[in-house]
Amino acid sequence: MNVDNSRPLQIGLQQVQATGTIIGDVDLLPEGTFHFVDSTIPHTWLPQDAVNAFVSTFGPSYDSSTGLFLINDTVRERNLQAMPTLNLSFGASLSGGPTQTISLPYSAFDLQAGYPFYENATNYFPIRVAHNDTQYTIGRKFFQEAYVTADWERQNCTIAQTSFDNLNNEHL
Repeated sequence: MNVDNSRPLQIGLQQVQATGTIIGDVDLLPEGTFHFVDSTIPHTWLPQDAVNAFVSTFGPSYDSSTGLFLINDTVRERNLQAMPTLNLSFGASLSGGPTQTISLPYSAFDLQAGYPFYENATNYFPIRVAHNDTQYTIGRKFFQEAYVTADWERQNCTIAQTSFDNLNNEHL
């Protein structure tokens, strides 16, 4: 937990690794960083060197008019066919100690932006460049693939992988 009550949920992001990409397995976070966890923010805000690694691995291009990272149809299809996984390792510190790894499929980042950004639906990758460490944020996309609970009395938060097992079973 962060001492700043305006953004209390903060956790160490120790590693981000992409597995099964078209260029193999790639480390996307050069060094651990503390990130705020905020469901009101739609994107994940990362340091420039991490964004550069995402761009090199997944092929989005930066649109300076909107600040979004766009994915053309060819690159999108190539990424969807490869179906890589992003593994985010979290801990109480920037390195070492107990960690929790959350695995996100590439499809979790296969988004489209429309109005007011674009007239037509446009593929984009939901990352942004953070200009300083106060902007490092894990945004709402993460909450569709992970559970976050906060124990305010003990100043503790827990992150866990969502489970979509047996969704087709008709057990009530």
